[in-house]
Amino acid sequence: MATYTKEQVIKWNGKASNGFKLDLTMLLYHNQKELQKTVMISDTKKITYSLDFRECRQNYRFSHYEIKLTKSIWNGLNSGMWSTMGLGYSVKINTEKYAKKNFNELCKVSETLTDELINLLFNEVNDIVDNGHGVVIASPKE
Repeated sequence: MATYTKEQVIKWNGKASNGFKLDLTMLLYHNQKELQKTVMISDTKKITYSLDFRECRQNYRFSHYEIKLTKSIWNGLNSGMWSTMGLGYSVKINTEKYAKKNFNELCKVSETLTDELINLLFNEVNDIVDNGHGVVIASPKE
């Protein structure tokens, strides 16, 4: 298992922009550097945006990586735990193809991801309904 110092994490967080920070859970458990931004809606509801790489394949063979942004809605429980339903909704950020995962590329993309742009990317799924059993996100309109 890899070890990381606080100085390394501070250095990596310094490269990110617009409220994105290194996702420590993914770093420690999966040894992957991804960026995450959390927006608190209320004491019991938050939205997380994760910026990471998606592996693309052609004819079942690795082709390239693309950068994606995933939105997840979390509900706080009285016990102090958080829960979410599903894997969230993802959008492809750009059309660039990457041969390898590069954390610096994620940081460059985070510079352009303002709150306004994120809202535009996800405006089709902003119809959120609380049905008492969790948050349901409407399917994207075609």
